[in-house]
Amino acid sequence: MWYNTRKKGDIMKKLILIVIGLFLIALATFLFLNDNKYSGKTTGIVVSTTEEKTDKSMYYYPIVKYKVNGKVVEKQSKKATKLYKDGTKVTVYYDKKDIYEFTLDKTPKLKEIIVGLGLMFFGIVFIIEGLIFDEKKDSLIDSILGLLSFFCPGPVSTRLRRWQYTGFMVVSS
Repeated sequence: MWYNTRKKGDIMKKLILIVIGLFLIALATFLFLNDNKYSGKTTGIVVSTTEEKTDKSMYYYPIVKYKVNGKVVEKQSKKATKLYKDGTKVTVYYDKKDIYEFTLDKTPKLKEIIVGLGLMFFGIVFIIEGLIFDEKKDSLIDSILGLLSFFCPGPVSTRLRRWQYTGFMVVSS
């Protein structure tokens, strides 16, 4: 034969790693950009605030009055927010498909940021691994598993140390 089957297998493994990396980056991008559910923006006024007290915290749910396309909407926020005084002007972000769905805060939560950045990181790792993959050398993913096993407690660490990288799949030995 005129080609080396091992080289062909290496190329397939590289392509699979790169495709997985691109998928993870696309997923992270989609999650960040999908936050545009509340793409409409208007100004509203806090009419009143409903308080909900638990053992440790106090939650405030403002009732906001705002106007969209000539229609006046007055509705309580589903998300707890900081305390607003009655009559305070606020920026209202609403869903253009359903003007009754709104939020006062579009700031992403910490866990959403961490998940998005994690997906981006691993996407980049897979792409780099796909570009530099060589069966004869230790892989980048082996190094990452070693690093993870160092930081993970007890049984998880032991399990990670037993894993071996076999091209593009992690299998337990």
